[in-house]
Amino acid sequence: MLRIEHLAFTYLGAKAPALNGLDATFQRGAKVLVIGANGAGKSTFLAAVAGFVPHFFRGEMHGDILFEGRSLRETPLAEWVMRVGLVFANPFNQLSGVRLTVFEEVAFGLENLGVPPDEIRRRVAATLEHLGLSDLAERSPFALSGGQQQRVAIATILAMNPHALALDEPTAQLDPQGARDVFALLAALAEEERYVLAATQRLEYATPVLHEMLALREGRLAAHAPLPSGMHAAPDDGWGVLLPLRVRAERPGWRPWPHDAPTLADEAVAAAPPMGIEAHAVHYTYPTGVEALRGVSVHAQPGEVVALMGQNGAGKTTLSKMFIGLLRPDNGTVRVGEWDATARAAHELAHRVGYVFQNPHDQIFHRRIWDEVAYGPRNLGFPPERLRSAVERALALCGLSEYAEVHPYDMPLNRRRWVTIAAALAMETPVLIFDEPSGGFDREDLLRLYALLQALRRAGRTVLLISHDVGFVAEIADRVVVMAQGRVLADGAPHEVLTDETVLTAAALDWPPATALAREMGFTTPVVREAELHTLMQ
Repeated sequence: MLRIEHLAFTYLGAKAPALNGLDATFQRGAKVLVIGANGAGKSTFLAAVAGFVPHFFRGEMHGDILFEGRSLRETPLAEWVMRVGLVFANPFNQLSGVRLTVFEEVAFGLENLGVPPDEIRRRVAATLEHLGLSDLAERSPFALSGGQQQRVAIATILAMNPHALALDEPTAQLDPQGARDVFALLAALAEEERYVLAATQRLEYATPVLHEMLALREGRLAAHAPLPSGMHAAPDDGWGVLLPLRVRAERPGWRPWPHDAPTLADEAVAAAPPMGIEAHAVHYTYPTGVEALRGVSVHAQPGEVVALMGQNGAGKTTLSKMFIGLLRPDNGTVRVGEWDATARAAHELAHRVGYVFQNPHDQIFHRRIWDEVAYGPRNLGFPPERLRSAVERALALCGLSEYAEVHPYDMPLNRRRWVTIAAALAMETPVLIFDEPSGGFDREDLLRLYALLQALRRAGRTVLLISHDVGFVAEIADRVVVMAQGRVLADGAPHEVLTDETVLTAAALDWPPATALAREMGFTTPVVREAELHTLMQ
């Protein structure tokens, strides 16, 4: 049994508690979905279950956690973590940095536990197979895509066979097939009578396989109920998360998302000269021999949001880095406006293309959010008044104005993502590339991102959006480009691409939620957006 008893925790130096008087009991084999808005206390709760609170993250703790008769307060961290595994939201934090291959990385924890070599090999091979990583066993963990790294991080913990598993946004960077595979594996683990507690915003994958939910609001317990009935009883605001469409669509008077997205004033986004981007017949092979791009052609025009979709490892990020000079094609052409990007240095392309990395920790290095956001425009030579204006505008667009003096790493992961978005916006470039910007975003974050992309489109910016969130893409994109194994499978309007079953199957993508629900309800009119489904249901 896992018991949470009056648990409260306040981080060192914080003014308000992250957790405030939680009580809950979970039976062996529990499969628990932990939900709530970002900042509700989910990560802190999972860290406490895994023993990192209070033994690693310092602060004031009240109450206790009892796991199979042992007290968290009285058990050393080294003993507790033998029984409870924690998967961090950022996979980079999980990788050891001292192992050269994926196989060695997954074996690292077992080696430290003194597991016999033959058993290590057996466990690692089985875990890699379960997570679809066998083909990557000899690759470097740091040469993988973000989604592949996330699966490796999960594998490092699963291989150690903990009695309980706490996962913080384990699928935020995974493609749809990867997300399904992870939750299917978690369901199987619970059948073995292990405890599984997972925090995620991707409810459509978690709800069908997890059995109960714990909802948090501002550090307090908002609900503890079985699934799926608890989800159907959720308040309209979903405790700060975007409830699945099939749950919302059952309610009288439901309104399609994003009906309540704010509309940003035209002057909220700085003007920039119109400029398109184009890659034509691009090939690229990494020094390791991995052929990432095989004749890819993609373009995006001013005032257009183009979504780039596909499985982890399809070549999306590799292609996007061509436009900022971080990679050069082996063959083919890459253009930014009238420039041949292959003939320009990265610092030159930075005047034209802003880039938001998939992992915010690849981008953040300053001690103040203000300095982080100001770094780009300062290096582009903005005069003082324009620099100040650009930074203030970007901070306001990203909801960060009140945090300008805060260290970025004192912010939760979603706000760190917003810091990197603000840093790109402040450079006022004609082109913006967003690599998986919405991973782990809650309802408010998604509405803000939607409003921002709408404003950029109206301002004539060129936007390339890399995303696995097919529902979000269906609502915002003008065109969708689907990639698989380094090639373009489809390029067209959302209604053409996201309703093409052959393309979606080949790329292991899901139907948009509105499309899937419309098909279940027997509608034959192709829809991809919630508003279109809402019209059919009237």
